[in-house]
Amino acid sequence: MMDGNWQWKRVHLVLATVLAVATFASVYRTWGGLDRPGLFHDEKAYLLQSRIYADLKWAEPSPPVPALWEQVHVFTEPRYASRYPPGFPAVLALGSAIGKPGAVPVVLAAVTAALLFLFGARLFGTSTSFVATALWVAAPLNIKWRAAYFSESVTCLLWLVWSWLALRYRNEGRRRDLIIVSLLAAFAALTRPATAAALAIPIPFIVWPRIREAAGRRDAIIAGVIGLLLFAVVPVWNHAVLNDWKTVPYTEYSVRTYPFDMPTLSTDWSPAPRELPPDMVALGAVQSRSYEGRTTAKFPMLFVERLNEMGKAALPSGIRALRFLAPIGLLLAGGVGATALASVLLLILLHLTMPHDRAWTVYYLDVFPVVAFGAVLALRRWAELIVAAKPGLVTMAARSPVLTTGLGLALIAGGLTRWAPPRVDDHAWMRSEIFFRAGVCALPPGYKTIFVQQREDASPHHTLLDNDPRWNRSDTWIVRAWDPARQRALMDAAPNRAAYLYDEKAGWFAKMQRDGTPTREGVVNVLRVELERGHGYMCP
Repeated sequence: MMDGNWQWKRVHLVLATVLAVATFASVYRTWGGLDRPGLFHDEKAYLLQSRIYADLKWAEPSPPVPALWEQVHVFTEPRYASRYPPGFPAVLALGSAIGKPGAVPVVLAAVTAALLFLFGARLFGTSTSFVATALWVAAPLNIKWRAAYFSESVTCLLWLVWSWLALRYRNEGRRRDLIIVSLLAAFAALTRPATAAALAIPIPFIVWPRIREAAGRRDAIIAGVIGLLLFAVVPVWNHAVLNDWKTVPYTEYSVRTYPFDMPTLSTDWSPAPRELPPDMVALGAVQSRSYEGRTTAKFPMLFVERLNEMGKAALPSGIRALRFLAPIGLLLAGGVGATALASVLLLILLHLTMPHDRAWTVYYLDVFPVVAFGAVLALRRWAELIVAAKPGLVTMAARSPVLTTGLGLALIAGGLTRWAPPRVDDHAWMRSEIFFRAGVCALPPGYKTIFVQQREDASPHHTLLDNDPRWNRSDTWIVRAWDPARQRALMDAAPNRAAYLYDEKAGWFAKMQRDGTPTREGVVNVLRVELERGHGYMCP
């Protein structure tokens, strides 16, 4: 539990800065820039919505021939908007407004590192917190998931801050701390509802010594009411996207596109009520496999598997066996450690209704720090027992945490030099995206429509479609090459735009005639352009 008499020292600020800079550098290096495109469908949907919010709108009008603009997790009718709750896109909009959306996750990661160390220093001591936070920074998968547009980068920081404030309220009883806790938890629910629910469950237990008294109950009621006020944006969001105050876009998208894809115990195998593009049909076929044969009887084994995968992802590859020590360290830490462990278990438990690949550990990114701290706390206790057995060393151990710090630094020394590989080198999808964007920049200036013909063996988890949602003001429209009649209809709707076909497999752009057939005029070879420009994303 936090010590109310604990005092900040200059060393804490120095160490927090070191960890923040190291985190910023590792995430930035892995990403390769602050204007990177999204890699997965989720990221592209978040980016699209952030651009809409940066323009101070809830949604954009439906584009012409909406079927050609279809993206996974994105509505094209009755409005052009993402399905996702507004929390993370609203934060991401701060970066999109200046053309650097990647700055938001990078800065969030750095701030998380600094606050994680400072919070841990108050709870467990300076050296223990520094080693544990450094261990968290050294985990390649932690950095990989943070070099991306995923909402967990926000919810992790929110959880860290509200946990700190909840403990402070328990110790000092200041109402404003509890109000901020309520607001942060509510904003997390507007970002990732299941994650927020799991991580917020321990809050009443943390503040119980205060709220069991009359003054504490008044604080809880006031804080709860203020937090609930944030949910007033939900019907506004619903109506702005779907013209319906009651229908939530997140669930409605599944109903319209993939009825099986719902976080429930039962599975709806009804076919999609509308025609889907071939690549989205392929994605549905792949995703539906994880829902087949799903029963509650398999949940215990699934829980253990996901807990194990999360533990491995939270630590550097060479020392992942330490995940087995983490629960011991947390339980030895008392109430704070037990609460953190409960948060881990609750987060995994509430995600059991969401089938996903075992490697998709980003859902549990919020609790990666708990594993690192648990492992270091266990090692510290082990070191203390060894030192206690040697009476001559007891005085030294009491005066200095050198033994624990040295042991921890030895474990992470190699990890800090083995950051996750840059995304452009680690994913063929990213290279394909950057090659494509380089070709787009090499096309003649002016208004244009690019019809993307995706390669047949392309991954269904990736798409080149990534538009400025303000389509009526955008120079370039990127749509799918699907159904010649629809393609001609779009060209007829925008006769002032030059039309190009992009063949992803061949790697070239070709100008299209008004009847929709490609010509050899204006052919641009993407590989040649990329070799000339080097890796890039935004047009110069």
